[in-house]
Amino acid sequence: MDLVLTDIVMPGKLGGKGLAGEISRRWPGTKIVFMSGYTEKAIFHQGQIDAGVDLLSKPFRKADLARIVRETLD
Repeated sequence: MDLVLTDIVMPGKLGGKGLAGEISRRWPGTKIVFMSGYTEKAIFHQGQIDAGVDLLSKPFRKADLARIVRETLD
């Protein structure tokens, strides 16, 4: 199983949400984990990502990364 970890806010037109859409289109079934330095409330309020997606808040510890990767792949 494949997993992509991407930031939500990135330079350029695509951004994290666009990247996730393109990955899903090209490689269906690929799991996506977003990360961001913004709060969850700000991310969801601005429509950057939809509710129910996997979001890892920065800064994070290795244990947090390992946990969300495991939860997403399971």
